[in-house]
Amino acid sequence: MIVPEGARRQAFAVVRCVANGGFTLGPPLGGLILALNGAVILVLELPAAVALRNRPPLRVVGVGLLFVGAGYAALLAGTGVAAAVAMMVLLSLGEILYKTTATAPEHAIGRFQSLYAGVSVSGVVLGAPLGGALYSAAPGLLWPVCAVLAAGAGAAVLWVSSRQGRHAARPAHETGSRRQPVAG
Repeated sequence: MIVPEGARRQAFAVVRCVANGGFTLGPPLGGLILALNGAVILVLELPAAVALRNRPPLRVVGVGLLFVGAGYAALLAGTGVAAAVAMMVLLSLGEILYKTTATAPEHAIGRFQSLYAGVSVSGVVLGAPLGGALYSAAPGLLWPVCAVLAAGAGAAVLWVSSRQGRHAARPAHETGSRRQPVAG
């Protein structure tokens, strides 16, 4: 999960650095594109959580990662406003899917959120310098590499999900740890 999260974070790290170079947007419009992420999540995250709560978790995560890959693939068409909006909407949809707690077992939601927080921070710490270095060395490779990394991670998660479907189903509460009593 750190690899696709690092790739996703390029939208927030490297895009700011190349707003006047590789993108034709400029800083004000680039800032609005970045704000689009929060707007999409604000509007769609809760309805998505309700719709996804009974879906197979790995499939949801895998599809989310494919959306992230598709977002970066949208930049292969160019770096204008339409491509940047498409990228951010697809990244936001992917983020909603792969970070949702809706598919986590009820007693493990806190653990899931903690794991995601660690992965997210790791993506920021690793993604920004690695993406910046790649952009400095080969600007034309950044977005294709991000697309391939995210899509590859999504495909791997979907493959694991398909393999799990062949085995006997485990109870929904089973996560490998003992069930904790409810506090309160």
